[in-house]
This record gives sequence, C-alpha cells and structure tokens, in this order.
Amino acid sequence: MQLSPIDNVTLAFGAILGLAVARTLPSCVSYYAWFKSSGLDLANYRGYGHGACRLFGIIPAPFLSVRAMAVSGVAFLALIVAPAAPGLLPAPWRAPAYLAALAFYHLYFSQLYCEAHIGAHVTVLIPPALILLALSPALDESPGAPAEAAAFTCWLMKIILTSAYCGAGVCKITHSLRSLARGGSSWCTGSTLQAFIFEAMFLSTPRTHSSFGVPTPFSYTLQKLHLLYPRTLLMPASFVAVAFETFAPLMLLAPAHIASVPFALVGLKFHYGIALLQNIDFVSWWAAAYAFLLADPAAWSSGFLVCPVDGGAALGLAATVSAALETAPLRASLALAYVSIHVAATVLLRFFPDVEILPLSSFPMFGTPQNVFDRRLRKHFWLTHKPHATGTLKNYAFPFTRPHTVLPEEIAKLPFNYLLLSHGGSEKPELHSNVEVTPELQVCGATPCGDPPPPLPPFSHAPVAAFTGGARQDPEPWQPGAGHLRHRLVCRTGDSPRSRASQGGLRRRTSRRARSPAGRRHPTHRGRTRQR
Repeated sequence: MQLSPIDNVTLAFGAILGLAVARTLPSCVSYYAWFKSSGLDLANYRGYGHGACRLFGIIPAPFLSVRAMAVSGVAFLALIVAPAAPGLLPAPWRAPAYLAALAFYHLYFSQLYCEAHIGAHVTVLIPPALILLALSPALDESPGAPAEAAAFTCWLMKIILTSAYCGAGVCKITHSLRSLARGGSSWCTGSTLQAFIFEAMFLSTPRTHSSFGVPTPFSYTLQKLHLLYPRTLLMPASFVAVAFETFAPLMLLAPAHIASVPFALVGLKFHYGIALLQNIDFVSWWAAAYAFLLADPAAWSSGFLVCPVDGGAALGLAATVSAALETAPLRASLALAYVSIHVAATVLLRFFPDVEILPLSSFPMFGTPQNVFDRRLRKHFWLTHKPHATGTLKNYAFPFTRPHTVLPEEIAKLPFNYLLLSHGGSEKPELHSNVEVTPELQVCGATPCGDPPPPLPPFSHAPVAAFTGGARQDPEPWQPGAGHLRHRLVCRTGDSPRSRASQGGLRRRTSRRARSPAGRRHPTHRGRTRQR
C-alpha cells in the first residue's frame, strides 16, 4: 500500500505521540487518583500551566472523576493513532478524528497541570498540531496536488515550532539585558546553566541512567563534569542554545530539502541534551512536532538533500499556500488565521508576562539568568523523598513559586518527607518542613561556607507520623534540590547526595512507605525529585 505525503506525516506524528501517551498513561491515572483526593488547595483547580489557565484563555477545564479522566486519556490515545494508521479510518473521518482528539486532549491534560512530567509547556505544541492536521486540505484526499497540500500543513507547523524557539531565545536575551543593567550576569556566561545543572545533580545519583523514562546514561557523571567547568563547557553551550532558539525562524528561508531534516535532528539533539544534563523531558512530547519536519514532503520530493528539478519552488511556502487556498480555501484560510494568531501571541505576550493562555505563549521558560554564587538572588533549597518520575507532584508546586502551589500550612499533609529553605535576596530566610530538622542540617543549610550561622527562622513542622501512621520508613537517600551552592559542595563533587545526606542532616521518624488502598506503593511515595 503506497502512502500519500500526508500519510507519512500522520504516521510519524501518531507513532511518536502515541508512544509518549501510552507509556505515561498508567502513572498519570495513579497520580490523579491521589491528587484528586489529596485535600490540597492545588486540587481545587484544573487547567494548564502554573496558574491552571483555561485552554486558549477561553475554554474552562472540567473536574473529572478518576475513571472519566482515564477514559479521556485512552480516547485521546485512540484518536491520534487511528487517523495515522493507513486504511483504518475512511478519509472523510480523519479530520473529525483529530478535532475529537483535541477535545479529549483538553479533558485529559487539563487534569494534570500539577504533574511533574507533562504539565505547562511540555505538551504545548500538541493542540496546534491537531488543529493544523484537522484543517489540512490533504487529509481527506481533496482534489488537487496532495504533495502541495501536505507540504502546506508542514510549513505552517514549522512556523509554529520555530516561533516558539524564537520566543524562548528573545526571552533569554531581554532578561539578560535587564540583569546586566542591574549589575547581574547574562544568560550566556554559563552561570545559568551551571545553576540548572546543579539543581539537576540532586535529582540523580551515579546509578541514574534515565529521566522520565528517557535513557540518559551516565547523566550524573556528565552533570558533575559540566558543573565544574562553567566557562569552558557551559558558556559556549549557552551561546549556542540562545543562538539556536533566537534564529530558528531563519530555517524557513532555506529550501526544505536542505533545512527540514537537519533542523529536526539538531532540535531533537538539543532537547535530548536537556534531558541528559537537566533531567527534564521535553523530547518525548516535542518530538511529535518534529514529525512535520522529518516527514516533510518538500524535503523528500526528490530525495533528501537532493534539489528538485524546479529548485523546490513548487513545494515552497508561497507555492503551497497558493495551492492550498485554491484546493480548500476555507480550511486553508482557517489554518493561516490560526498560525497568525499563534505567532502574534508569541510576540504580544512578551509584554504581559503574567498572562497565561496556553497553548498560546511567549515561551518564557528558563529565561531568567541565574547565579548560585550571587547573594542578591533569591534561592531555594529543598530535600524530599518524592521521586523524580512520571506520576508525581511537580517540583515547582511548592511555596517558592507563584500560585498555584502547596500552601505552607499544607506541607504536613504531603505523603512524602519535604523540607524547603528559601534564602538570599532582600527577603528574610524561610524554612518549611514536615520532618525533624537536626542541628547539623541547620548549620549546613542556613549558612554559606565560612560564615557564622545566623538564627534560623521559624518553620512549619508537623510530626511525620501524622500522615504515615507512625510506621518506620525504609532507609532511603535524601535528595537535595536546587539552591545554595556552597564551596564545600563544589569542591566535594565526588560526594554523592547519598553520602552527603547520610552525615546527620535529617532524622527520619517514619518507616514503611504509605501504600495505596490497592496495596501498591503510590508513585509519589518513593525515591527522588524534580521537574521542568
């Protein structure tokens, strides 16, 4: 059976996204069962991003039961796989299937806004892809040239993708300029990546070789190496990252047979590097958007890197737009209108940083320059038994970020041990914990190396037995989180978090992990930490 040009795109898109959804669905359902009945203030909201916003800022998210949420996830998976499988659905049904998939995307992912793996900007490119596929003139085999119609859809997705990167790059540049004006550092000095990697090191050990299910062999060793050489390794990497993001739209000016596949390979490598060094998984979800580049008909019309006889003009952006408007004027016009709105939002939301209307975004993530040695910057250091895994509460859902977060008085309710120290900047230090804090940890956590220890602030402390039934917890390493890089930690990078935590920092007063009603350990009751 010979596949049409759009079939190659839908097959790649469905396979990549379907795999990501299938492997995370069980853990996400288990997480939602806990989250819905957790009693946390966070559980009173549904939506997207940190603030649980509405879809496109308009469509509210429903509150689903655990069963309805699971059914929505299964339906979403089926609706992205069915149109991709050749011959499984009649041609006229494929576009409605993608529109239905968008509806179930909203039902399913809006329940998971506080989950560690797939919240916020990680899945933000899925709705645009579904919209463009549903509006593709090539999808229902309309009369006209199928290659031009399929290439038109791919060009529009390339605009969406590259504008997202450009927005992130511009954000880093503008924040760097503001930081330099205040006497701070630029994003490109290497200090920001050093801070990110320092945080990531406390989410892994020498035995960590995967992150959110993505193989990341020798991640801890590579993190330690890069942490020690910020100018040699991280400064060049910072310049490359900012340049790649900021100038990504230039690939639209190059012929598709030269730019599409190489850009996709570089982009996937870029995100895999983030997973390897920062333990953040964008690659599983953004890879689906790269299906429009990897299977781009304009890139393969005469063979990869082989120039077509007409120089590629027939499958260029202008030619495919003209062909699509002639073949299906209504759908092509709607697709162009959506892309225009999406790109305009990327620009305009830069001036309204507090507005959240995902999937429309200025893509500001990780844009603020960091420096773990700058006392003027507020820093946060956290220890927890919460695992760094799919199906857990995200690491930035605690009282050091903007709402919605776990409230300080709710920390005692958490089904895992947690300690948060916030210090630096112009504000007073704050300490929140649901465990016993020993004098050794107070001295190590509250003072830079060589400084006399100031008195610690009051902290929220509740007996751990209050939520574990008084049982004794299995021996397990504490996982420090982001924050205060003391000289002792830099010089002793040979020490693992396990060895550092075992030197008397916290006295754990619990034992057996709490179990779910089904008798299985809940995924949030074991292991390590962190998210994007």
